[in-house]
Amino acid sequence: MRYDEQDRGDAEAYARYFAGMDVTMHQKLAFLAGHVLLDPGARVADMGCGSGYGSYQLALVNPSIRVIGVDINGESIAQARERYRLPNLEFLEGDAGHSLFADAPLDGILTSSAAPSTLQQLRRALSRRRWPPIWPT
Repeated sequence: MRYDEQDRGDAEAYARYFAGMDVTMHQKLAFLAGHVLLDPGARVADMGCGSGYGSYQLALVNPSIRVIGVDINGESIAQARERYRLPNLEFLEGDAGHSLFADAPLDGILTSSAAPSTLQQLRRALSRRRWPPIWPT
C-alpha cells in the first residue's frame, strides 16, 4: 500500500486525526504497562506508530529498553521526531510489511495500527529469545 492513498492533508488535519488516535493509545498503553515486563536492553518496535505518542509513552515508562516507532507516512515520522525525544526512542519511516529489522531482530512488537496482512512479516522480525510478542493491542 502506498501512503499517498491515506494522506491526511495539512498539519491541522493530522493534528485532529492523531488527537483521536492518541486517546485510545493512552488507554491501550495503560493496560499494556501492567502486563508486560521487558528485559533491560530489549528492542521493541511500535509498528504503525502514527503520531509517535504510543512509542513515546512506552519509552518513557521503560527507560532501559530501546523503542523504535515505525510508520509508512514520512510526515507522521517527521512530526514524531520533532515532538517526542528521548534517549531510548527513535522513529523510522518504513513499511511494516517489509523486512525492516533483518539485521537486528526485535524482542517485541507493539501494533495497533499495522494492517493484519503484515503480521507474518512482523513475526519474522522477532528475536527467538522473546515469546510471545507484544501484539496486537
